[in-house]
Amino acid sequence: PNLGPIYLSGLTVSQASSKIKARLKRIYNDLGNNTYADISLGKLKSINVNIVGEVFKQGTYTLSSFATVFNALYAAGGPNENGSLRRIDHYRGGKRIASIDIYDFLFNGASNNGSLNDQDMIIVRPYRNRVQIKGEVKRPGYYELEEGESLEDLISYAGEFTSMAYREVIS
Repeated sequence: PNLGPIYLSGLTVSQASSKIKARLKRIYNDLGNNTYADISLGKLKSINVNIVGEVFKQGTYTLSSFATVFNALYAAGGPNENGSLRRIDHYRGGKRIASIDIYDFLFNGASNNGSLNDQDMIIVRPYRNRVQIKGEVKRPGYYELEEGESLEDLISYAGEFTSMAYREVIS
């Protein structure tokens, strides 16, 4: 009572907390000395994100406002057998704001796993080049190679050679 509305739209939790505490100090003079206020977030806002292209379940998904591109991909079942892990585009307001390469996360620990806003779109493109590596490597399988990547990159993605590998001949 006697506080009136406090508008918090667009503020971070920390900024909102500071604003609320400043308003409470008008009523409770000793706030911060003998009286304390704890501000927490009770219900999260939901956003709608559109996911199309080479995913298992295309559609519009309702996600938490804290969701990331990886969370959205998970909701859509991930890229399908034709989907690229290297060519995932994130659009906002009709403009591409990021191009995500999951290999950066899988093999380097880095990612461009940006946060999402309401009405963002994620497009998973088809793969361009897929090659198979088998034999005495630690992670045999199919890998996508981008323009300019080499056999050395492929072997790195496959976890390098095992101790049993004969490295003088590769076919």
